[in-house]
Amino acid sequence: MSASAFTVRYRSALHPDSVTLIVEDRAGSPYFFHCRPDHCHLIPLREDERHAPTLQRLGWAAVPEVAPYPLDALRSLMTGALATHRLPPALAATTEAP
Repeated sequence: MSASAFTVRYRSALHPDSVTLIVEDRAGSPYFFHCRPDHCHLIPLREDERHAPTLQRLGWAAVPEVAPYPLDALRSLMTGALATHRLPPALAATTEAP
């Protein structure tokens, strides 16, 4: 990992008991950020998992870019969303029908 702040790029909330994001560190390296109510995982994406058209075809939704989050803030944001069973406003906006 080349930095401790991450920008959210895509989100998937297909399972109500977990939320998964694709985030990038400051160097542009992408990671899956997967949270359940009791823990979170940051997992590097493989090269074949990084293509935007493939991600969108698989149901990932792009998230409008905002300032990067420190890892602890991102973890708090995601576990808070799980505790209340709703996504934060910045992520919830991406789930509305066009």
